[in-house]
Amino acid sequence: MFAQSRLSSYVSRRKLLTLIVVKLSTHITTMNFYLAIRFSVLLSLFTASYSDAATIAFAPLNGGNLDVYDGHVEESFSVSVISGDWREGHMFGNPIPNILGVSASTPFTASIEVIENTTGLFWFESVDLAGHGRPTATYTIEGFLGSSMVLSSSGILTSANSIVTISSPNASQIMDTLIIEITPNSTSSFNVDNIVVTAVPEPSAVFLSILGFILLFRFRSRAR
Repeated sequence: MFAQSRLSSYVSRRKLLTLIVVKLSTHITTMNFYLAIRFSVLLSLFTASYSDAATIAFAPLNGGNLDVYDGHVEESFSVSVISGDWREGHMFGNPIPNILGVSASTPFTASIEVIENTTGLFWFESVDLAGHGRPTATYTIEGFLGSSMVLSSSGILTSANSIVTISSPNASQIMDTLIIEITPNSTSSFNVDNIVVTAVPEPSAVFLSILGFILLFRFRSRAR
């Protein structure tokens, strides 16, 4: 319910800003107005698609190896533990630190959740996973938008003792929650590192871009 309200609030703000742009455009000639809208739409898509990606590299972790991990904030994202016994990992990583689970203390599925703290919406690109000992650990990656699952990927970590980058099956899919689950099976331990995500830009940034283009065309039309 909270995720749905965040999404509704974001969409409402976008609609309001669009209405303001239209009102401000009433003094622009028809031809320049349509040109401005075309450019502003292209710029909005560019801004949304090419926002800087963030890598959740677990860099803020400064405890000792195998200290209990219960979540942290990095960039504009929060990572929290849903299930399992997660620990700080300072002996193995790409680079260190990262987080790990030991199958002796986590015999069943261990999972973490990622959310974004600004707009509440983001894209998921990839994550680094590793299993140690026998190559039997399985993973599931799920993305949610509100109560709907919008992304799902699963597999087996067949390369023991090495880091594998798992790419999103749909990096253009917007979500508000990302869940990463690992089932160790007979794997002795497993690691999670470098979660690459991109926050959806604030509506105000898109609005300023649109307004800038419209004012530019208005200035040019007056100069003529």
